[in-house]
Amino acid sequence: MRAFERTGDLYSRAAAVRGGILRVRVMYWLAVVLALGDAAALRWIDPQPFARVRLVAFDTLQQLQPRKVDPTYPVRIVDIDERSLAAIGAWPWSREILARLVEQLFALGAKVVAFDFVLPHTEPDVLSALPRAMRDTPDMQSLLRTLQALPSGDQRLAQAVSGKPVVLGVIGRHGASDPTIVSRAGFALLGADPARHAPFLPAVTGNTPKLQEAALGLGALNWFPEHDQVVRKVPMLMRLGGDLAPSLVAEIMRLSAGTATIAVRSSTASGETPFVRETGITSVRIGKHLVATDHAGQMWLAFTARDAGRFRSAVDLLEGRVPRGDIADRIVLIGATAPGLFDLRATPLDTVVAGVEIHAQAIEQIIAGSVLHRPDLSTGVEVVFTTLAGLLLAILVRRSGPVSGAIMGAATLTVVAATAWWVRARFGYLLDPTYPALTLTAVYIFCTGFFYFHTTRERNQVRWAFSHYMAPSIVEELARRPDKLRLG
Repeated sequence: MRAFERTGDLYSRAAAVRGGILRVRVMYWLAVVLALGDAAALRWIDPQPFARVRLVAFDTLQQLQPRKVDPTYPVRIVDIDERSLAAIGAWPWSREILARLVEQLFALGAKVVAFDFVLPHTEPDVLSALPRAMRDTPDMQSLLRTLQALPSGDQRLAQAVSGKPVVLGVIGRHGASDPTIVSRAGFALLGADPARHAPFLPAVTGNTPKLQEAALGLGALNWFPEHDQVVRKVPMLMRLGGDLAPSLVAEIMRLSAGTATIAVRSSTASGETPFVRETGITSVRIGKHLVATDHAGQMWLAFTARDAGRFRSAVDLLEGRVPRGDIADRIVLIGATAPGLFDLRATPLDTVVAGVEIHAQAIEQIIAGSVLHRPDLSTGVEVVFTTLAGLLLAILVRRSGPVSGAIMGAATLTVVAATAWWVRARFGYLLDPTYPALTLTAVYIFCTGFFYFHTTRERNQVRWAFSHYMAPSIVEELARRPDKLRLG
């Protein structure tokens, strides 16, 4: 009878241990699934901390492998630098000087000329600068009539610009708008209306009416930097007031390609994605150039280190010291690098870069076809991969212990980082290595903590249940491998 009681007690203890082990395993996998599900939900919501860490990773990849400078320099910058200001005078320069710059550039064979600034105010004429007493002097009347017959500064620049591939800048802003700026570009829309996703500013400041009418191209100069004021993208189009308008970069490429239309493709266009879901703009085509964009129509920038070969000083151009070979068949931007003119920006590679150089680098990328892109499916691929890798890591920690899990986790993170670097270098795709890294690290920490806590608890429970019934060596073997316990 006593033997039966001992056997019954042994069976009840074994059943209790097995039940406890089963409950722990259910809790373990439930917690792992919930953790991975929460991580996936957070990735889709994409709170600011996630986005900021991802941008740091993209910056790091760019710093590890910056874009190489094209030695042919398809884009030149006529630089309003400190040397030019010292030689010619303080900014703003007269329209006459700007007209001479434009004429000299086209005389040297420039393909397209663009102004990386706006000229919103009419230049005072010569007579308004003369004292009234001089203007009323009878002896001066003949000279004054001669001066009055001369074209104004705006007329002079408009004549230099008229009929030539010149792009003038406009600026979108908040507040009351100038008279409507009519875009010179037409838009062919494929899919959903891009105006719902393009950056919007309700007002616009343009150039003086004479200049505005003379220009063949008008492009928006606006930037939309990230939270840290670092420029990583440049818009290809915007909504200014109620109308779509090209950016300066897009308008320059339109005139360079000799086309009247910019084609904008959205996610719902035929053949764009396997799922008909409106996520925004996917690409912009200008002539033969296809530019992949984010949902807002902005192009990711791959920067080169600053290169002096892009620049030619404005004073050297005006004084005839720039050879034709430096300008012929190139796109030329007129802009400022002088610090006092406040056109300085930060990029992932440099803390101080002139805004005109960022535009130049964007145009170089489009010409070379080396535009960076983050496809719509990237987030889904990252979530699926991370979820599967997280489950595999949880299995390995549970079965083989934390050391094997750490080796597998480290190998996975290495593969993730190497893949992100390779696809960016090879295909120009931006994949996020931070989400898998953070999620898998969190899963490993959780699984390891759970493993140690509940493994210790299971072993103590086994020792308590069987130490009075079995040899110590068998009890320790069961404590190490509770799954060996079989009723009967």
